[in-house]
Amino acid sequence: MDDFSQAPQSISELRASRSESAKDWTARDALIATLRDIDSGKIEDVGPLVIVYRRKCEDGKALGYSVSSSDSITTLGLVTRFIHEYNETL
Repeated sequence: MDDFSQAPQSISELRASRSESAKDWTARDALIATLRDIDSGKIEDVGPLVIVYRRKCEDGKALGYSVSSSDSITTLGLVTRFIHEYNETL
């Protein structure tokens, strides 16, 4: 599916939206919800996008990421702002 604007909401996404708790989201539902918002125009001019995930690897690495950004300073600023805002909610 190249256009997620009409992708249906899953039960876990509805539950997570209601609870406003990160623990209720699945990684897949979070990605599809973001793609739906981008493709439908709810999120315009996305700009930098950072996706960070944890995984178990044989070589001991536990962190993976994908970044879409024009420069590293903007990306670092985005991540720093997220960390600050997330800590404010705890």
